[in-house]
Amino acid sequence: MTSVKPNDVHVKGKNIQALKAPYSPNRPSPKKIEAMKIFIKQQLCSFETIARMLNVAIATAEVYTIDGYCSGAPVSYKDLALKLNLGAEDMDVIASQLQKDNDGLRIVQDALKNTYSYNQIRLVLAAMIRGEM
Repeated sequence: MTSVKPNDVHVKGKNIQALKAPYSPNRPSPKKIEAMKIFIKQQLCSFETIARMLNVAIATAEVYTIDGYCSGAPVSYKDLALKLNLGAEDMDVIASQLQKDNDGLRIVQDALKNTYSYNQIRLVLAAMIRGEM
């Protein structure tokens, strides 16, 4: 995987900070905190389990956990990627597109021909924001 620091990514005169909107402000909420606690405590359980325990949709459980990761929770993006069925090549493809198009997640998803979900794209973005990709 390529090493990308958030401030090093410049596209069309802007840097990756333009895509931080889904995480700014990333306000903690009891359910987000609980989702990350469950993910870590239950040895990286599935998003289905988290969703059931919090009585939310699976996609919402994914968002809560990705938000927790982006906020600095002690979990590896690789563990989250595994749960989202993202391999290293997939993450590189998404990261490359995020570097090209940083005007919004929808533009990125469209450019990738809807091959990846918003949450898969969000995870790669979060890893880039944290400087781990």
